[in-house]
Amino acid sequence: MFNLRLRQAQIAIKDGRLDAAYELVRDPSAGEHREGQRMVAELIDRFVARAAEHLDAGRLDAAESDWRKATSLGGRRKDVEQLRASIDEAMRRQSDQRQKRENAFRRVRQVIQAGRFERGLRMLDNISHQSDSVCALSEEIEMQRDTAEQQYDQAQRALKQGDLDEAVDRLIPLAASTGDHDRSDLVRQAVKAGIDRVRSDLTDGRLDRAVDLLKRLHRLGWPSGELDVLQRQVDDCTEAWQAAQRAEHRAALHLLQRVAADLPKAKWALDAIDRLRRAAEEHDTILTSPLAQLRHVADEPAEPTRNKPKTTVIQNLDHAPPPPTAKPISAETMTLRIDGVGSYLVATAPTVTVGPISSPHRPTIGLVADPSLSVATIERNDEDYFLHHPTGIGLNGQMTKDHLLRHGDRIELSGRCRMKLLKPHTASTTALLHLSGARLPQGDVRHVVLLDRELIIADHAAAHVRTPGVRQPVTLVQRGGHLTCSADATLRHGGAVRAGEPLPFDRGIEVGTLTFTLSRS
Repeated sequence: MFNLRLRQAQIAIKDGRLDAAYELVRDPSAGEHREGQRMVAELIDRFVARAAEHLDAGRLDAAESDWRKATSLGGRRKDVEQLRASIDEAMRRQSDQRQKRENAFRRVRQVIQAGRFERGLRMLDNISHQSDSVCALSEEIEMQRDTAEQQYDQAQRALKQGDLDEAVDRLIPLAASTGDHDRSDLVRQAVKAGIDRVRSDLTDGRLDRAVDLLKRLHRLGWPSGELDVLQRQVDDCTEAWQAAQRAEHRAALHLLQRVAADLPKAKWALDAIDRLRRAAEEHDTILTSPLAQLRHVADEPAEPTRNKPKTTVIQNLDHAPPPPTAKPISAETMTLRIDGVGSYLVATAPTVTVGPISSPHRPTIGLVADPSLSVATIERNDEDYFLHHPTGIGLNGQMTKDHLLRHGDRIELSGRCRMKLLKPHTASTTALLHLSGARLPQGDVRHVVLLDRELIIADHAAAHVRTPGVRQPVTLVQRGGHLTCSADATLRHGGAVRAGEPLPFDRGIEVGTLTFTLSRS
């Protein structure tokens, strides 16, 4: 029976049916017979030769299959080991070529996304491997080029006919592309016309229309200092409206005075300033009336204090103990409420998360927003802030997952959940998030302070919290797990906290004309 199998294997080898011969002689007992050994050696030679042919033709899988069969028959023969080395080298070259093709395709797609269609076609011609993928991408480029041509033509006609809204809407999908015919001039014309209309709308008091157009102009991605100026004016108007809603007349007055300085022909702003000034004066009149004599009544303890000994204020500041309520900061956030200005949420950690308050992963800064929105992360590293998002987030009208944030960057979790990052003081790494389209559960909080070391409160543009009437800056410093104040602070309850000592929570603190309260969130 065994001799019959050897005879069948010999015929299969002669006919070139190596795989059939392999099945016949793979029995280990074949090596016990001289004829079987000779036939196995011949079969290994045939497999090595055929594998070399497969290798030359680029059929690496077939070459590796023959090598495995030769290895199982002959063990560690030198020619078999050399074949393995040749297959490995061919696979490495094939992997490198595949990676180069993928990189080339990725570069082509980046060029297409930038609207440089002709350059993309030339790059495709340089890809040596002409496959179905190359043909499909070439057709895609042609279609996108035709679509872009139509969009630009329609935008150009709309702009000539004075239909600015139509022109801008046509250009927004092509914002990242300048094309191969330098259509950037058309975008520049649209932005220039849009700036003129936004400024006119702001002057005439059509703020809603100005805000809508300004948002769409930003999406065109055209760098313009005039757009930044208009955005600041819109932000000032928005903050003034919010301050007026909270009856913070002087804060609203201060903001509108800045708007009126930039828009001297805006009669609505001048009228609002006059009304706010009168309201502030009336408010001050009430505060200086006999009612002011009851200012501290609410702070007095309920029990009679007539027979209690007076507390002696320790004047030796080196040994003065901190107030009993001054506990180390343990929460990630706290609330700062400044009389006459508003409330600020203060985040003390270098990394914060921002998202819906009802998200399964509770964010540091919880917003009243759609629970399905993903949570974004803002991380402070040295002097820089980085934005991270798992799936992609709107930043200045473009989608991104990871980005280095700069002063004035506009972040959009969704169309109705927007905020802007501000770094008002160039020498401070503390930043602010201005919530223009988002809302916190605390309705009176519209700003989030990303506190690093210090928080500057003053009446100038470089302050983190701009407070009218505070000419000498008041600086809150995060040190040793506490917040301290760089200026003398006197508590309403009669105790004393001086520079460098921890500030207490939930107690009114006065620094000159400034009155504020810290509370844990």
